[in-house]
Amino acid sequence: MTVYIITRHKGAIAWLREHLVSGTVVEQWTGSEVISASDCVIGTLPIPMIAGILEKGARFGLLNLPAIAFSQRGQELTPAEMDEAGANVREINKIELGGLWFQGDKIMPPFIDLEDDGEEGASLDSFDLHDGFEQDPCAAYNDNYDM
Repeated sequence: MTVYIITRHKGAIAWLREHLVSGTVVEQWTGSEVISASDCVIGTLPIPMIAGILEKGARFGLLNLPAIAFSQRGQELTPAEMDEAGANVREINKIELGGLWFQGDKIMPPFIDLEDDGEEGASLDSFDLHDGFEQDPCAAYNDNYDM
């Protein structure tokens, strides 16, 4: 079994080695790495990459900082600061990717069944970004976080 630690943060590497495991550090995971079903990957990756790891039968541990301050995001943290932020590793066992919700400026919510709506000629093009919502479904998120 090979353990891969996926991070570019020295503090995260130190925290993992202090609390959990040692492993092969990979600063950039491209998804093309050869892993086997007996391997374990620990880090923070985009959901499709995590799904790819799980599809190969390997295990994935999400490095989680549930109490991190917004001002600390993207910053180099020490192991002590990570402990203060509640650092832990949560195993992700399953990810199911559904259909697209957004493509360009159109929303495609999964709750709209175009085949059974009784309207002839209905298409995804007939739904604007905010159809079906009183407001932008991401507005609360966008209001709290500058992008």
